[in-house]
Amino acid sequence: MAVKRKIVQHGVNGFLWNTLQELKEYTLLVAGDEELRQQMSTSARIQVMKYGRDRYVQRFMQLMRCIEEVGTKKNIKKRNQIGTNNIYFAGALIENIVI
Repeated sequence: MAVKRKIVQHGVNGFLWNTLQELKEYTLLVAGDEELRQQMSTSARIQVMKYGRDRYVQRFMQLMRCIEEVGTKKNIKKRNQIGTNNIYFAGALIENIVI
């Protein structure tokens, strides 16, 4: 199953399954429990906001500003050192952007 585990939190906003038997069991569990279904539905909607288009655009723009800042610093003598620090920061942003 190719689902990012940081998106689906097992038992909170969905279920992670490895076999068809597990899928069947989880489907029956959710189908038979209205309260669980409502809780998971609410949690899933909240989680999706972290990965939606607006959030992606916001994080991408942060990355672009960071890259622009590195390129426009004039009073820095050791550009490689500064660039490295910002590349780590940019990498952290990219990790949170890419699903």
